[in-house]
Amino acid sequence: MSGSSRFDELQVFWWATLDPRAAPGDALTISGPHGAAPVDLAKQGARMAVLGGSLHDRKALEAAARFRGPLRDAELVLRAYERVGREVVPLVRGDFALLIWDGDSRRLLAARDRVGVYPLFYAESDGVLHLSPSPEVIAGGDGVSPGFNELAIGEWVVLGTLDVSETFYRGVTRLPPGHVLELSPGRLRVSRYWDPREAERSGSWDPGDAFEQFDALLRQAVRRSLVHGAVGVFLSGGVDSATVAAIAAEESRAAGLSDPWALSMKFGHPQSDEEAAQRAIATDLGIPQIMLRLDEAAGPDGTVMTGLRAGAQSWFPLVNPWSANYHALIRGGVDRGCRAVLSGEGGNHWLEVDWGDAVPLLARLEISALRRFLRAFDAYYPTSLRQTARQLLWRHGLRRIAADSVCSAFKLSPRQLRRVVSAHVENGLPGWALPDESVRRAFVERQTLRHPCVTGARPRWRTELLTGSQLPVLLETVYLDSLRLGIPLRGPYFDADLVEFLFQAPTDILLYGDRFKGLAHASYRRRARGGSANRLRVASFGADFGELRATEMPSALGELGGVSLLSELGIVDRRDVELALRGTCDQGSISYYQAWQALACEAWLRVRV
Repeated sequence: MSGSSRFDELQVFWWATLDPRAAPGDALTISGPHGAAPVDLAKQGARMAVLGGSLHDRKALEAAARFRGPLRDAELVLRAYERVGREVVPLVRGDFALLIWDGDSRRLLAARDRVGVYPLFYAESDGVLHLSPSPEVIAGGDGVSPGFNELAIGEWVVLGTLDVSETFYRGVTRLPPGHVLELSPGRLRVSRYWDPREAERSGSWDPGDAFEQFDALLRQAVRRSLVHGAVGVFLSGGVDSATVAAIAAEESRAAGLSDPWALSMKFGHPQSDEEAAQRAIATDLGIPQIMLRLDEAAGPDGTVMTGLRAGAQSWFPLVNPWSANYHALIRGGVDRGCRAVLSGEGGNHWLEVDWGDAVPLLARLEISALRRFLRAFDAYYPTSLRQTARQLLWRHGLRRIAADSVCSAFKLSPRQLRRVVSAHVENGLPGWALPDESVRRAFVERQTLRHPCVTGARPRWRTELLTGSQLPVLLETVYLDSLRLGIPLRGPYFDADLVEFLFQAPTDILLYGDRFKGLAHASYRRRARGGSANRLRVASFGADFGELRATEMPSALGELGGVSLLSELGIVDRRDVELALRGTCDQGSISYYQAWQALACEAWLRVRV
């Protein structure tokens, strides 16, 4: 694999350069494809507003600006800024990146939308600030010469995480979702402007009212995607995508649009084959369907090589190899008139309750509520109730309580505690990982400082989603795919209004009707009254992962020529990883995910050296 580090992104993305030393009216310059910036731009004297993306709601801005009229979005933002200053940022609602340069006070505001649908990255170099939706444009731009971030790549291979502000380039920083960057003379500060934790409701929730609010917010999120025209919907056999498809069908008919196309992928193993449920859902909703087999969608190169090539051309390697296979479904939808494609992505993140939500029930001995949780979990996932209870009681309950008790009982000093946790983290690293001592030491130190015994905090699952890298990386990949495939890819469950509601919802509301994802189940049953509501299922893809590892990864390793670049960066021991990928030694030392990411990160590096 070889190619340019920036590919053709200079022909796609805008970028901004702020030189605070320049004259106030000339300090911020915006560039883009062929010299024209594909953004909304407004200028008034020494002030400028730049808006990439789109707004969902202008009412709050119009109220702040005290103006209602035919202003472009950037003009409206600038007028509102002139009246309320920095407080304009929380009033901007939509999927956007926003820059406001105030030449009079020599201050820049750079903000990103609440959930992170629209990307924004930045880097400082010689007193100049560079900003763009593309980290590749910044990394390859004039005056910026970053190297690879070995710690971030290593953490991605070993754990599938990285710090939310990091990219794979040193010095190129992500502005996290819901954050604003403020640059004033001598100071750069990044802070959160949107935090649903601060808006958590008090008092009891009425289940019926909560369901109606959820249903209305999801319908609103789907309608926001219909502005593009007729849509396709990635339809699995699960409740997340089924509910989006049902609402899309209802709202499309109400808007006079053609019915949405169901875009479905057929996997080969019994645990992952959802074809019966997929066909039942489409039939029940009365919508047309495209069904592709996984191998058919991959093409002659196979799923692994198709995924490696797609991930190498992205800002981050793909999380799983068959993500790229869905591009064939998108093209099929476009051929049939779809102008946007929706998905149920995000349902697993925001609709589910987590084991962490059940642990307090165990600690408080709320047996009735705990039994309800266990039964809902057992009905949703294909495990035995005994196995479910054991997992809660030991792995997520008693073991956690025991660990906290041990930490307290020994009354270790903070330094001693960090030393104990650090040894635990290092001993848990596989032998093939991070052979470079400096990278390994930085990794261990980072994981130690994040450990609950050191921080004293065990955040809820949804809090970890809000503050972690998982969702920004996912949404940035979707955004890049949207541009390259020429069609908007939308996830209604990532709508900020809906996310805020679900983030605040207590466990009993999320278990509406005594079901996992109960709110979505009730919404789907409201619209699909046939038998498909009883055929919704949860797929397990372990067998598919295993088959790809055995049949396609060894040949993909050969085509790459090994993992030499990861080895040179000190991220993997080349010999151990290659033997495991070829299946000539014990494969248990490297998980499927780690094996895939070793290949994917190697492919990503190959086109950038």
